[in-house]
Amino acid sequence: MVNLIGEKIKHKILGIGTVISVEGNHIIIKFPSKTSKFVYPSAFEKFLIPEDKKTADAVNAELMTAIEAEVKKKAEEEAKKVEEEQKSLYLQQEKENKKQIRKSGKVKGKDIIKKTRNDALKYLVFQDKCYDEEFSGQFIHVYGIKKNDRVFYYKEPLFDVMSGDIIFHCVNGYLRAISIVKDRLVNNVYTDCTGKNHINGDEDSLKIDCEYHVLKNPVKYKDDILEIYSKQDKDVNDNKKYLFGLDEKLAEHLLTDAFSKNKFLNSIDVLSVNLYGAPVITSREELFDNCRVLDEYIASRRDPEYSYALDLIKNGICFVAIKNNGEYKFYPSRFVGYQGNSRSKHMNNCWRDGRETNPAIGAVLRKGEPLPNIELEVLYREYCEKLGFEARDKGSFGNEHKYWNI
Repeated sequence: MVNLIGEKIKHKILGIGTVISVEGNHIIIKFPSKTSKFVYPSAFEKFLIPEDKKTADAVNAELMTAIEAEVKKKAEEEAKKVEEEQKSLYLQQEKENKKQIRKSGKVKGKDIIKKTRNDALKYLVFQDKCYDEEFSGQFIHVYGIKKNDRVFYYKEPLFDVMSGDIIFHCVNGYLRAISIVKDRLVNNVYTDCTGKNHINGDEDSLKIDCEYHVLKNPVKYKDDILEIYSKQDKDVNDNKKYLFGLDEKLAEHLLTDAFSKNKFLNSIDVLSVNLYGAPVITSREELFDNCRVLDEYIASRRDPEYSYALDLIKNGICFVAIKNNGEYKFYPSRFVGYQGNSRSKHMNNCWRDGRETNPAIGAVLRKGEPLPNIELEVLYREYCEKLGFEARDKGSFGNEHKYWNI
């Protein structure tokens, strides 16, 4: 605090007074009409002005410091409040998720909902008359999954469908759209395009929310690629409203033909990485952006992103170890080494490989290859324990853990 004893202070109403004493963060000023107590230095923001310029400058400096400290304090309190509210929402969401799993995640008494997986699955669906309605709402309704030429109503695999999967939409012999799965909802009640109501029983359905990408040049197949599916189950009225699981080779064939006639698809990263892979990072900023993505997945505690991030950390071999506020976090190189990465992009990137990302990370960090580090290995195990699982002795393929230390 500036020494104000004996200083002349001007008050907008009381006039000029003299500081006669200091009590803690208060100053006592004697004016011609009365003696008053003021909070220091906040009173100088609106009410008081020192007569001496040097004194005024010194007081203003302390006033600005106090204001900045108060702003920072309020911001921290607000951030803590928001964090507590978010935590409460996350806990509430977890309870709701568990309720949904208990209500709709069991088929014949067996819990079959998967939280996450490493790779995206590819499906094909015939929509025909229902396409316009479902495209308008950005969803599809399906009853089950068929996988061979006999009549099978696979319901359990429907629960394996999750965000990031790819669906090929066929309409009247054409591949009309390719979509990316956003979400799913089981045991829903709805009226389909024929006007028929569906609820529970044998007509349980799965609503899949999709991000449709309509082909400007639809692809018509005259060979056996789609006829394999359109001729299945001859004793069944049709194959509409069922998903067909595709193997990677057939999915690649469909994507290649669609991309060759629809160049705009190259700009859709989640689709293009299936054919061309993803570019590696070229800057520290891109690396840290990917680290923040994993932090957000873990902080959200929402699946499938949450479990996906934990699996990456659990199964990783090489890690970027970053110390922040005295604590280390560990980021798997195969994820953080690709530009603008996300769960959906990474699980569709069939070319992902640490032999691509490790040199890129070493280059941007200017640290070369990652190395074994006993101290970081101990800290990695502690980090895994905080996340709720036990670290493996070695990473995937039996390789020992290696680290870049930042």
